[in-house]
Amino acid sequence: MKTTILICLAFIMSLSYSFANSIKEVKPKSEVVKYVQKMVKYPGNLVDSKVNGNVYVTFKVDNSGNILVDKINSDDPNLKAYVTSELAKLKIDFSKVKIDDFDHTYEVNLKFQVVE
Repeated sequence: MKTTILICLAFIMSLSYSFANSIKEVKPKSEVVKYVQKMVKYPGNLVDSKVNGNVYVTFKVDNSGNILVDKINSDDPNLKAYVTSELAKLKIDFSKVKIDDFDHTYEVNLKFQVVE
């Protein structure tokens, strides 16, 4: 009986430890993410077609300020192509945006919506 109780306690403790480690710390938006959201605007060539959607991007920044896209997903292929093109042209200005860790992977959700 004691053995069963000890095994159950060990199991419960391991589950609670696993759960506690799976919770991500909520951090404020980084300066890099804010900069990307500010610089990537709604594509002018899609205004007439009133395309709405989200583009999810994970990326890193190299020591020259270039954005290196890891993954990019969107429901709309036009928005995905546009964001891919814009990020390739965008360069982080280190005098305006602070970066402490060049190995950090950033995540951003770019929302595009036509407001009438």
